[in-house]
Amino acid sequence: KAIIDYGSKNTVKDNVNVSTTKYYGTVYLSGTGANVQKNIFKDSVPKVTKATVVTVSKVSGTVGETIKLTATVKSVDGTKVTGGTVVFKINGKTLKTTDTISGNANSRKVSVKNGVATYSFKAPAELSKMKNISATYSGTDGFASNKSAVIKSSVALRNATLSVSVNPSRQQQYKTITFTAKIIDVKTGKAVMENDKSYVIFKINGKTLKDSKGNEIKTQVKNGVATYNYVVPAGMAGYDKDNNERYYTVSSSFYGPEYNTPKQPSTKFTVARSSINVDTTKVAVNTTSKQLRIEAKIKDYKGNVILGESHINIKVNGKTVKYKGQMTTIIENGKIAMTLNLGNIQQIDSVTIVVGASSAYGSYRNNVTFTRVK
Repeated sequence: KAIIDYGSKNTVKDNVNVSTTKYYGTVYLSGTGANVQKNIFKDSVPKVTKATVVTVSKVSGTVGETIKLTATVKSVDGTKVTGGTVVFKINGKTLKTTDTISGNANSRKVSVKNGVATYSFKAPAELSKMKNISATYSGTDGFASNKSAVIKSSVALRNATLSVSVNPSRQQQYKTITFTAKIIDVKTGKAVMENDKSYVIFKINGKTLKDSKGNEIKTQVKNGVATYNYVVPAGMAGYDKDNNERYYTVSSSFYGPEYNTPKQPSTKFTVARSSINVDTTKVAVNTTSKQLRIEAKIKDYKGNVILGESHINIKVNGKTVKYKGQMTTIIENGKIAMTLNLGNIQQIDSVTIVVGASSAYGSYRNNVTFTRVK
């Protein structure tokens, strides 16, 4: 019983929980004329919860470097709070236990001690899109939950330098030239960070190398190096129409989630002319019609029929015989099939096939065996 009355003429009425409270003798009356009315007796006193102020610090950093997230939690009267946790949000997305804002991992909860919650970690590539940060406080005994304002923040991509080389710089058709790109982190001076999503593309004269299906060839980067073995195709020209050596420009581009795209470097290579041979299937002099029939194929050093235009001359007894009124005949893709009128030539001692040098192939000159028919 909360009220004990040993006095006289005391007024005790309209009090609540007088008989049910667990505390005995909260009010003890021993005098006269006391008035105890309309009191409520409770076994527990309600806790007072103070409002809080949450602030978050601006973040500025670089991908791959350690960044520090900091939030302060104080009561409205300035008391530093201990207890409860803070969750950080970047671009409105919660930082997770994987130190990312993507994925399905649990939220990272940072304990508050002496008014501060801090968490440091290496910034992943996805934070390069960071625009702002905020903090949410969970609350604890005596202190209410709250949120901070949204603060502008940023994490920059790293910078890299890119170089490209070819080996050898002069090669034959069908053989390999190795393209090598080296990517160095500007800050560390070492190979760029490893990432399965990093790759290099190579271009020749501005055109991206593609596979047989037309897809861009992406060369993976390992230890800061990407290499691609380029096979010089048949018929690739090494000289221009003025017989000047022709150079092909090789450039490369690096793409890495952690890095800004560096400037594209370039280097050059050229292609040696392939030696050629003429494989004749028919060289026949018709003594009746006085005509020379030649059927042959021009082949490269691998034994494959050459590609493109070739300029040829046919000589009989060392003198050029015109074909269709022309001293020089242009043929396509190495196929010779021609019938020449010999005119007044009576005695045939030799037949010579002459092939001029082209942009991709060397010259050829040789006497060929012929037969006489009637």
